[in-house]
Amino acid sequence: MQDFDYCKSEFEWFLSVQYKDIPDLKDKINEFCHNFCFDDLYDKEKIDILPLNEQSKERYYRLSFGSNSKNVWDCDDTHLARMIYFLIHRDVKNNKYSIPDLVNFTDIGSGYKYKYRGDTLNTYSTLFGSLNQGYGDYFMKYGIEDSRVEIFRRKYVTIGNFMLLPAISIQLDPDKRKWDSINTYRGMSERYRDFFDLFLYKFINKLDFNQWRDLEETKNYFSVMNDNKKFIEKNILECYLDVSKNVPQNLFGHFDTEHPFCWWNIGANANDTNYREFAIRYVNKATEIIDYRADIICKILQNLYL
Repeated sequence: MQDFDYCKSEFEWFLSVQYKDIPDLKDKINEFCHNFCFDDLYDKEKIDILPLNEQSKERYYRLSFGSNSKNVWDCDDTHLARMIYFLIHRDVKNNKYSIPDLVNFTDIGSGYKYKYRGDTLNTYSTLFGSLNQGYGDYFMKYGIEDSRVEIFRRKYVTIGNFMLLPAISIQLDPDKRKWDSINTYRGMSERYRDFFDLFLYKFINKLDFNQWRDLEETKNYFSVMNDNKKFIEKNILECYLDVSKNVPQNLFGHFDTEHPFCWWNIGANANDTNYREFAIRYVNKATEIIDYRADIICKILQNLYL
């Protein structure tokens, strides 16, 4: 209970600072789940205008720390995100969202000593590039300026777009000095390009990622999560199912599921119409998914404070 009480009280303190003008705690949680952009944890100017003394500011800054660094710059691995994961998924009796062996807050982090690591479901940078990758020029070149894309830039780093996956890394190619977690493999592999729908279809149907299923370290995890229904429920992924309650092969409507669009390989001869059509379809569906998950996460967190 000690870790649970810590995460619960620290999250409540954060809400009291972040939303001091919202009197009701349930409304604060609702605002956080649907609209808090984790990029703001790194915005010193915004933090400096909060009515906090130096000690409290340092407490706030720590929420942006990662498991291995004070300058992690990875929203899904921040101290704040890890607290939310623990509140939702701690392995206790009668918690339908429990994840096996998630007993301590320190079970979550990035690196070999952790059991689980936060992951971002629906990518932004793969499709649009990041702010340090020629963002402005890129948008002008391909003519995809659209307010929905800019709104999604903040939406994709909200809590409804984060989940937990096993943190353990394995060496997929013995000839290369490279180790991958499930997260990094799906993020960097050309067959997935970080698109969660493509990953989920292969994962659920055991068409890939089976190397992680055979590990002793993930034995307890997959003893539960090999049941696809439980994997979907515990990770709040019902929004990725079709009307038949199955995971479709191509939820986002990729033009080529083997070579999905990514910003660095489109090239000057790309079919701009196809790219724009997919980009807007993707943003609309990903936003719908994030909002759905935010609703569920909001209810879970609100119930903790009843």
